[in-house]
Amino acid sequence: MLKSLKFIIVIVFLFMDRSLAITFDEILKHALKNSPDIKISSLDINLASNDLDYAYSYFYPTLSLALNSEYSKRFDDGYNSVYVGESSLAGSTTFQNSASLILRYDILKFGADYYRKESAKQKIETMSFKKCDDELNLALEILENYKKVLILKNSLNINSQKIDIYETILDYTKRLNKIGEKSKLDVADININLSQIKDEILSAKTQTAYALNMISMLSNLDINDAFDFNDFNIQKNYEFLDFKDTFMAMQIVSKIKEDELNIKSLESSFYPTISFYAKYDFYGDDKDRYWKSVQDSKKYGYRVGISFTWDIFDGGRKNAQLNRARLENEQNKLKLKAANLKYDKEIMDMRNFKNNEEETLKNLELLSKESKRLKDMSLSLNKNGQSDKITVLNQTINALNKEQSLKENIINAGYNLTKADLIAKQKRWCE
Repeated sequence: MLKSLKFIIVIVFLFMDRSLAITFDEILKHALKNSPDIKISSLDINLASNDLDYAYSYFYPTLSLALNSEYSKRFDDGYNSVYVGESSLAGSTTFQNSASLILRYDILKFGADYYRKESAKQKIETMSFKKCDDELNLALEILENYKKVLILKNSLNINSQKIDIYETILDYTKRLNKIGEKSKLDVADININLSQIKDEILSAKTQTAYALNMISMLSNLDINDAFDFNDFNIQKNYEFLDFKDTFMAMQIVSKIKEDELNIKSLESSFYPTISFYAKYDFYGDDKDRYWKSVQDSKKYGYRVGISFTWDIFDGGRKNAQLNRARLENEQNKLKLKAANLKYDKEIMDMRNFKNNEEETLKNLELLSKESKRLKDMSLSLNKNGQSDKITVLNQTINALNKEQSLKENIINAGYNLTKADLIAKQKRWCE
């Protein structure tokens, strides 16, 4: 009966442990669906689509309603009608009211609206590539913090074991000190080592909390315990992309095209605008009474014409806009070169790792076996009376140090392989 109960407890414990375990892929999957930053990137695409709708509006005519109520005093008895632009100076002293329905359509703007529309269309593509690149950068940032958590988790695990051993060594050393076989200096040295390990544990706990908080923030997922994290899956197959095929490159290239179209639109704005207009007017007037002029607004007429508008001087506004657009375009071209150099450097580092990948993993496996053998040998020597307990415990600490270093190397190998896999297969984010 007791054996059956123990078996059930073990099964329940294993089931609970599995339910709590979490992998990098699970965190990333949740982050891509729930990260506010990725949702913002999606909204940037919607905003770019809205900008395209706005650009298309320039291809349609405008229809407006103008209402006017005025009192005019005759300017000169010697002239019947004098026009200034589309307005005429008053030919009589009177109250006037009018309502005008105005249709205006820009016939020729020398490509300004066309290039504005094409630039807005290109911006949608830019924002789409940016979203994909943001997703990749989110994955890499989560990966970096996930690696930190695994390394700190390993450190906490090893140091917790070392504390128990150092406390045992301290107890033995104090006993030997009482009988004169160990000095007070030996006792102090063990105390210092014990304090250092405790300080390392405290620091690791603080850094772990920071890393967990960062992962929680990036993924929008509540994560509190580093010991729920599974190790990396280091079985990865990948081939690196050329820089031009990465989302970073496609985003910047698309932005450069967008800027060049915007520059053409701004250059076209220096030319005149030729427009067609039509006005349908209702009007009324009375020499002495205002309300009579309102009631008399039954007369009507229409006007049609072609207008030619050319900004001769605008205080340098258009030149400033054009210069800014050109500078931003040059800036983006330099960003493309810088991103290319950074990518090439990362790929060279990963290729170096990949070239030594098989040998590295083989060495790690051998080190793991050797570390376990040394630990077992120390215990065996103590059992056979060939080594004293303090020596065995110190050898055990050395074995734990090797185990910690070995585990960190395995974690770093998994990190490098996972990072290489993310970069090489980044197109799977946004097919």
